[in-house]
Amino acid sequence: MRKFRRRFPSFRRAVREDARIFCLYRGERYEFRSRVDLVLQVLRLCWKSDAFLALLCYRLKATLQVHEIPIIPSILHRMAMMIGQVCIGDPVIVAPGLYLPHGAVVIDGIVEIGPHVEVRPWVTIGLKEGVVHGAVIGPRAHIGTGAKIIGPVKIGADAQIGANAVVVTDVAEKTTVVGVPARPLAR
Repeated sequence: MRKFRRRFPSFRRAVREDARIFCLYRGERYEFRSRVDLVLQVLRLCWKSDAFLALLCYRLKATLQVHEIPIIPSILHRMAMMIGQVCIGDPVIVAPGLYLPHGAVVIDGIVEIGPHVEVRPWVTIGLKEGVVHGAVIGPRAHIGTGAKIIGPVKIGADAQIGANAVVVTDVAEKTTVVGVPARPLAR
């Protein structure tokens, strides 16, 4: 687990990119002129967006786990679940730039999420019974409302998962999948 946790991105870099992406998606100013400006934007986003505050709790939890600080990560995990209804498990690695427009998101297992991924509400990214490895989600993927990604699947870069789709097989790059089970849309 220690080897896995060393792959977490640095706290500052991750929070800066998360804040930039949140502002960009929300149509707000996303260029930060100084550290003070960044801190003010992060505080504003925490006040405005429960999902951003929950993501910030996850980032802090992951950083504390890397430094093997006990108890506080568990408290931060519970706070993220209570405040933003966001449950991101311990071994999940989230690259900088995750966008959660709203809460009600569950991500668990040995899952890797690439940079600039958008995860809509009511999404579950989880494990298949008896398998500890979860999904690997490529950069800039878009996961629609209510989608479920189950088991050790690979979601390619720029892939789009439709609302309420259930993904149980790999999704190629730049592919849109919909349905239960999820299948590529015809071009």
